Amino acid sequence: MRLSLLLSLLAIPAALGVEPTVFVVILVRNKAHVLPYFLTLLDRLDYPKDRMSLWIRSDHNTDDSVSILTKWLDAKRSDYRSVDFRHRDSGRWQDEYQPWKWSKERKQVVLALKEAGLMKARSSRADFVLFLDADVLLVRPGVLKALISEKKTVVAPLLKSLDDHANFWVAMADDFTEKPSEETEKIRDQETTGVFQVDVVRNFVLVNLRRRSSEELTFDPEGISEYDGPYDGDIAFAVSAARNQVQLFLANTERFGFVPPPLSEGEYLAEDKERVQSLVLESTEVLWEIPLDEMFADDVEKPRLNHMGIQAVYVINLKRRPERRRRMEAVLKSLGFRATFVDAVDGKTLDESRLKEMGVKLMPEFRDPSQNRPMTYGEIGCVLSHHHAWQEIVNSKRKLAMILEDDAHFEPFFRQRLSDALEDFSRLRLPWDFLYLGRKFLDRYDLEEDVEGSENLRTAEYSYWLVGYLLTYEGAKKLVDAGLLNNLIPSDEFVPVMFDKHPNETYSRHFPRRDLRAYSVTPRLVWPTFYPGDGQYVTDTEDSEQVPDSVFEAGSSKPSKQVYLDLYEDEEDDETASSDDSRDADEGDIPDGDTDAPQNDEAFEERRNALLPYKQSLLKSSYRDLEKELASSLKESAEEALRHLRSSQFHSGFRLKEEL
Repeated sequence: MRLSLLLSLLAIPAALGVEPTVFVVILVRNKAHVLPYFLTLLDRLDYPKDRMSLWIRSDHNTDDSVSILTKWLDAKRSDYRSVDFRHRDSGRWQDEYQPWKWSKERKQVVLALKEAGLMKARSSRADFVLFLDADVLLVRPGVLKALISEKKTVVAPLLKSLDDHANFWVAMADDFTEKPSEETEKIRDQETTGVFQVDVVRNFVLVNLRRRSSEELTFDPEGISEYDGPYDGDIAFAVSAARNQVQLFLANTERFGFVPPPLSEGEYLAEDKERVQSLVLESTEVLWEIPLDEMFADDVEKPRLNHMGIQAVYVINLKRRPERRRRMEAVLKSLGFRATFVDAVDGKTLDESRLKEMGVKLMPEFRDPSQNRPMTYGEIGCVLSHHHAWQEIVNSKRKLAMILEDDAHFEPFFRQRLSDALEDFSRLRLPWDFLYLGRKFLDRYDLEEDVEGSENLRTAEYSYWLVGYLLTYEGAKKLVDAGLLNNLIPSDEFVPVMFDKHPNETYSRHFPRRDLRAYSVTPRLVWPTFYPGDGQYVTDTEDSEQVPDSVFEAGSSKPSKQVYLDLYEDEEDDETASSDDSRDADEGDIPDGDTDAPQNDEAFEERRNALLPYKQSLLKSSYRDLEKELASSLKESAEEALRHLRSSQFHSGFRLKEEL
């Protein structure tokens, strides 16, 4: 009778359409560099604020964490069901010597605070308690509702991070360390999606207090009989759950958020700030903007404009993709670059008569290697857009420029690693024209070599993508003078032709001068934001209309320069103009910095050594991706060979080996 009455009472909120109450436990220490973003996103959660109670504790800060929290709570306190905020600032712990090494006293206080938060949530009769770290960036407003709907006693969302760090362990070994599992990578990289039973969760842990099985859960190792594990709250919580037959679950159905990895030995808050900044930029791939409330404008470090000798940054963007422009503006500004936007040629505006009017002539022999088809109008628009950027470099006599597509994703420590690569060119006195910042490896990768004396550069073989690259004036002139518009092929096919590494000799014969000096950074600094199969993947090139055969007879021997430029001038207005004057309009708040090329300094070795652990991890990740790409490339090559064999349409540029 009592049990049925209790179940009936618990069902009342759901029956009335009222969301369950959630008691949020937040512990803060030295998080001023991430709190503005964290609080902005916390406030954007799609959950009734009058059903959320905030329990916040902060201590031993040496930064402005408390003042940021106070300002936010003064503005938002009345929105929430209740707010309990207490803090104590008294500098570092007495036995604390490094930020990456937690003192025993600090561990004891943190676990005591977590346990106190759990007890307070129970005594307040909250339906759920959420333990949320103050450096988690929640980019999906519906995360709370989504996890509550899973009806689990304990559940956490997948939080993306850097390197191979994850906010869960699939399995825990007998010695309380993470047990290697093939499922970890699949879940972390969302190769498989769903809700998975795991052994350890952290950073964001949602507990259903209405479940009787949750009553014995604890973070306190001393509260677990015969516990012989480490003095770690997450491990203790996992052990208490296992002993009480409570399963822990992780949901990875969406990219719910991001969290920086913990500091490693020898690292300081400066490294944590860099990682947070990288994750803030990654969050823009979901949010399309930097997540920052206006009240925090003075609480974040303003970017210092420093182009590192790069005289222009061109971003190719379709006018009908304004969300991508907003994102790239915010990201580049955060990285300290001022962008000039190139209005991309929209393939939807092209047709046979327009190409004939422009005098653009397609290379008759070209066929897409993977689909055995001619170019699409979208691909033609892409080529013309890149060509326009090259022409702009030549016309303006820019010594060095960066060209980016509007879906570029920037790797962590982008500025530092790019600076190191440019420093290597200067230090080694290595002449160059073109530098891939990101590319798709193909099956000639094993022919490449690391540049002697550099940890950041390697020679370039036949590769795909022009998502991001550096181009010198001399390099741009070589590309423009080659006559691409008279023998049009995709731009990422044309560039390897120009540094004489394209496997198809037929294409190469159309461009006699092939002396572009090309290199690539290693590991890659730029990737496409979305890949085919991703929910937000959009292609404006490959899925557009194919060019009919009649177009191959179109065009004149010399393209009309005026008609070609009209593609940009017809639709240009004050807001999207790519001139130098217009780009300065809203950048007055960025202080100018040194725009000279990078120079050697005493901190060079220190910076490089600080990046080594990250680069090693990134290299491991990069090689793993390389294996996948090579496997995909070999499969595509085999499929291509079969298509050619079946159709008996061979082109002189391809030499099919007997092994295929």
